[in-house]
Amino acid sequence: MSGELAMFVFPDEVEKFWSLVDKTEDTSECWEWKSGKGKKDYPRIHLFIDGCRLAHRVSYFIHNGKIDADLKVLHKCDNVRCVNPHHLFQGTQYDNIQDMIEKGRKKTQKGGKNNNARLTLELVQSIREEHKAKIHTPHELAKKYNISYTHVYGILRNQYWPEGV
Repeated sequence: MSGELAMFVFPDEVEKFWSLVDKTEDTSECWEWKSGKGKKDYPRIHLFIDGCRLAHRVSYFIHNGKIDADLKVLHKCDNVRCVNPHHLFQGTQYDNIQDMIEKGRKKTQKGGKNNNARLTLELVQSIREEHKAKIHTPHELAKKYNISYTHVYGILRNQYWPEGV
């Protein structure tokens, strides 16, 4: 860990901050950021010294006094517009991804269903057949099909292209 993230919030900015929040007495409810229109965008606030900052990070800082420089501020409630400090916690990017997976929010398409796929099902089947028949090593397959050997291993383990996808 490399220390705390520097942030400075003047007392009048704290007042301004809370004036932009739909706050309730119930700490189990989300406290919605009122400013801005986007429902999926993380709301921001402009601080005099620190410039534009994410509102949920400012809320966490106001209540906890510090944010570890190596960590992110995550939402327990999965509501990007929520600034309720009781719904916020620090974690790594890995923690954030694991939370997303556990809550079923990660929806990546695999194989031919992925719009960014450079291979076709036929090419993937050829890679598997050539490897199974020991015609080419994974490194040779990577060079032949102009993909990384890591991608070849992912194909061979049905990670990127599950059978039939």
